[in-house]
Amino acid sequence: MAESTTRPRGRSPPKPANGTATETERFVNATTGIVADDDSNEYEETIWSSSDSASIASSVLNYQYENGRRMPNDEWEQDRLDLAHHVAFPNARVIGTDLSAIQPRNTSPNVEFVTDDFEEDWLYPPDYFDFIHARTISGCVHDWPRLLRQSYTHLKPGGYFEIVEVAIWAWSDDGSLKEDSPYIQWLTHLNQAGDKTGRKMNVAPELRRWVTDAGFEDVTEKVYVVPLGPWPKDPRLKELGKWETVVAPESVEAYGLRLYTQILGRSPEEARTQQERVKKQFRERSLHAYTKVYAVYGRKPQAKPACTAQQTTAKE
Repeated sequence: MAESTTRPRGRSPPKPANGTATETERFVNATTGIVADDDSNEYEETIWSSSDSASIASSVLNYQYENGRRMPNDEWEQDRLDLAHHVAFPNARVIGTDLSAIQPRNTSPNVEFVTDDFEEDWLYPPDYFDFIHARTISGCVHDWPRLLRQSYTHLKPGGYFEIVEVAIWAWSDDGSLKEDSPYIQWLTHLNQAGDKTGRKMNVAPELRRWVTDAGFEDVTEKVYVVPLGPWPKDPRLKELGKWETVVAPESVEAYGLRLYTQILGRSPEEARTQQERVKKQFRERSLHAYTKVYAVYGRKPQAKPACTAQQTTAKE
């Protein structure tokens, strides 16, 4: 965890009125310009992954159904989350929290899932955890300072807090992502809906400041580029873009349908029409768009040693 801080070069995050960038930023996984490979046939490939389901007591399975979808955790959404969170860490005791009881019963012996709301008071004692990790909770948090204060309180001195969030915005270096494009319009609407609910969507660029303000030290920010599709020539970015080819279209309805209909007042038909335009744009070979993933971590300071009374020896 002693790696140096890597930050985007030069520019602050753009306001939601500009979907283009004038130059490629210095990302952790792309330190030079992102060269496009327009001859690639990767757009024809399909990547899919199915998720296991578990039978859980009906008392925690009373979900809402809206617009033909089970909110917020139907099978489509679980498939999308499996693609987005494909990680494992066997050498620790892990406690996972979620509002939805969708986790399988057959888990590793070191893993425990708890159905809980992280915005409520935490039931664990102070100085309890060695490591607290949060991921993709943009649009879910009403009071970010309070969440970070609770994380700070319940970490052991010397423990780490880490958060990883995707920017709810997109860029292109060659101008292929237009400001009036369906994708930028959709992102603008998501941010507007988040502002109306008091749960901001595009929080990723602000995480470093918030974590620092909460009292953490040695705060480090790393920014990764995630191409929208397999258009880069770089093999690693191309592979990442292939996965995003699947994740991004599934995210359009997962993120947008309820916000469009319940917050912005659009009809389901109008919402789905807009979302289909976005998905169609994703399939355009000429689109060289990307988003950014921000990873921020910091350490809770070590406890200061207790002061002891200074003893004075009298000389005779």
